[in-house]
Amino acid sequence: MREIFYPNSVAVVGVSSKSTNLGRNIVANLVEFGFEGIVYAVGPSGGTIATRRIYQSVQDIPDRVDLAVVLTPAPTIPEILEQCGQKGIRWAVVETAGFREYGEKGRMIEEEMLKVAEKYRIRFIGPNCIGIINMENGLSLPFTRLKPFVKGGDVSMISQSGGIGISVLNHIANEGLGLNKFVSAGNMLNIGAEELLEYMIEDPG
Repeated sequence: MREIFYPNSVAVVGVSSKSTNLGRNIVANLVEFGFEGIVYAVGPSGGTIATRRIYQSVQDIPDRVDLAVVLTPAPTIPEILEQCGQKGIRWAVVETAGFREYGEKGRMIEEEMLKVAEKYRIRFIGPNCIGIINMENGLSLPFTRLKPFVKGGDVSMISQSGGIGISVLNHIANEGLGLNKFVSAGNMLNIGAEELLEYMIEDPG
């Protein structure tokens, strides 16, 4: 589980040059929080974002990628996980919504995701989540634009809901407490709250 919180490289899948694109916020948050690793932007339209190349697929990235963060339409997720598996990416955060919380069609997409994940032994948080934050290395993956509004410290939290989680983080910041790690677990399709809790209990941070 440590790999998902301490990647050396992150591919943000779902980035475009459009100003309304939410994937851009993830890239910006990683920069704003001072992420210590390499960030790759990925999106089918290609182009650039803030002088950073947008690769059309994770398979086009020439180097090793430790973690994929995915924010694309729900029907595209199984194929993107397939591409991640072929690339050798074994950890992912799927922030996209539109799965079993939307009905039978979404549940079927989740089943496809699980098949691909089992095939390549991919472990992922989500879907339908806002991502994770690790204040120790600047890993900040929410798709909402954030400033470093909370200081680093020794409090970690797990929330199913991203909205409620961010609200609690604001309370933590207002009380002057320091954050270590934050996880929005979403639908918990692959990695559940229990696994995350077991990791955090043993986590020195």
